[in-house]
Amino acid sequence: MIEWLIDIIKEWVGAQGFLQTGFVDRGDPAAYDFTSTAFTKDSAWHELDLSGIIPTNVKAVAVSIVVSNTTAGKLFRLRTNGNANTMNNAIINTQVALLFYGSDLIVAPDANRKIEYFATSAGWLTINFTVKGWWF
Repeated sequence: MIEWLIDIIKEWVGAQGFLQTGFVDRGDPAAYDFTSTAFTKDSAWHELDLSGIIPTNVKAVAVSIVVSNTTAGKLFRLRTNGNANTMNNAIINTQVALLFYGSDLIVAPDANRKIEYFATSAGWLTINFTVKGWWF
């Protein structure tokens, strides 16, 4: 009898994003979110704030990374902010010097929408980082 009211409430709640689940495609960004100059490249872990890009309550983020380095075997890694270990991290490496390597990586942000990154020292020609979408 009141199914019409339930349907209206479901539609309104869904439009407000309260019931949003699954993958959300970010769309078609006009530029990289971060490039090489935005990253500290010293073989240590650093915070990366995604709060200006992703909404609250995101469980995981899909990112596109393109890297190149003057040396083979250089690493760029991502992990949840606050993690202490490196067993659960996303990684891309330069297998050969002066070539471009691209990968789609997934990382879980913390409650403040931050992740951590690690870039080995020296030689980075390219680090292009773009958020592709996220999961609730």
